[in-house]
Amino acid sequence: MSGIVIIGGGFAGVWSAAAAALVRGESDLDITLVAPNEDMVLRPRLHRLVPEWSRVPLKRFLEPIGVSHLRAEVTDVDTEARNITADDQLLSYDRLVLAAGSRLARPAIPGSDLLYDIDTAEGAARLARPVERHGRGPVRRRRLRVHRP
Repeated sequence: MSGIVIIGGGFAGVWSAAAAALVRGESDLDITLVAPNEDMVLRPRLHRLVPEWSRVPLKRFLEPIGVSHLRAEVTDVDTEARNITADDQLLSYDRLVLAAGSRLARPAIPGSDLLYDIDTAEGAARLARPVERHGRGPVRRRRLRVHRP
C-alpha cells in the first residue's frame, strides 16, 4: 500500500486531498491530512467579524472522499526516511504535500499584545467583541462608523 500525507488543513491542503482522492480511483492509496484543528478556516471571510461564518468542519470535506484526518501538529519532517512526526506519532509516506500555510508574526514590541488581527478565527472573535460593544448590538445588524478627529 502506498500513502500520501498532506500537512495543512486550509484550501491548499483540502484541495490536494480531493485531487489525490480523485486520481486514487479504486486503488488502495491511503491519504491522510494532518492539521491541528477540526475546521478549515476561510481566512478571506474573517473580516466579516462573525467568526462562525469562517469555519467549515474538515470532516465535511474529507469523510465523503475517504481521506483520514489526523488532528495533530507536525513537529518534524524527515525527507530521507520519508516520515513525519505529528504529536509524537510517526507517519510514513510515499508522497508528501506541504500546504501548512502561514501564520501572523506578531512583533515583540511593548503593547503588541493589545493589537487586534483577523489572521485566525480566534483573532477575529477577539476583535468582534469590542466592536459589538461599541455598536451596542450585533455587528450583522448595524453599520459602524469610524469617526476621525
